[in-house]
Amino acid sequence: MHLLLCDLDGTLTRTARIDEACFSMALEQEFGIRDFNRDWSSYRLRTDWGQGREILETWFERPPRADELHRLHYRFLSLLEQARHSNPEFFHAQKGAREFVQSFLDHADWQLAVISCGWQTVSRMKLKWAGFPALPLYCPRDCSPEGEAGQDKEGLLREAMRSEGSFEKQACLFLGDNEWDFEAAAAVGCPFLLLGVGELAENLQRRGAAGHLDGFLQKDAVARTMDLVSHQGAA
Repeated sequence: MHLLLCDLDGTLTRTARIDEACFSMALEQEFGIRDFNRDWSSYRLRTDWGQGREILETWFERPPRADELHRLHYRFLSLLEQARHSNPEFFHAQKGAREFVQSFLDHADWQLAVISCGWQTVSRMKLKWAGFPALPLYCPRDCSPEGEAGQDKEGLLREAMRSEGSFEKQACLFLGDNEWDFEAAAAVGCPFLLLGVGELAENLQRRGAAGHLDGFLQKDAVARTMDLVSHQGAA
């Protein structure tokens, strides 16, 4: 049995840019916060929960209360829903992504799960809006401080690998779209497949990525993905 783990924003769905825009707007509308660090890679915990908490802590000069985090979460979800009604194309699945996912769901030797650093409610809505079936989802709990240290992308990958079965590391593959995804996979010893081309693909393959896909519509995308795990296991 093999396990394919898929990143959500920017990989399965086109939601990366609208997600960032609505998160920034939620901070402004709910708390009047405009000037904050937009280098998301610099935050201690790179999740909706962690970044929101750190921004509010800096703004208030104290740890945010639970009700303040709930306000940010509610406003963010509300803005995403509004954006979906006005610009539904921002929430579509990547071209060919649903068919790609279904190919693995239909295969007896594979399991598939989704990894997201977005809040649970938000992540589930994105999958639903993009037309995906119900899938195992590993993401931070909504506004919950429980398990904060383990709820970064590395922790979520480890949780998925444990929960989905006793997988050897070489029997797993993490599909993502950026350097951060690659680094999280490398930290847990899971082979990484990039959805992307060009300089990023060349750089990550030099650093040890298992390979890259030009897109879900390329003719042999499913076969190439499955072959990567087979070759990892044989190595």
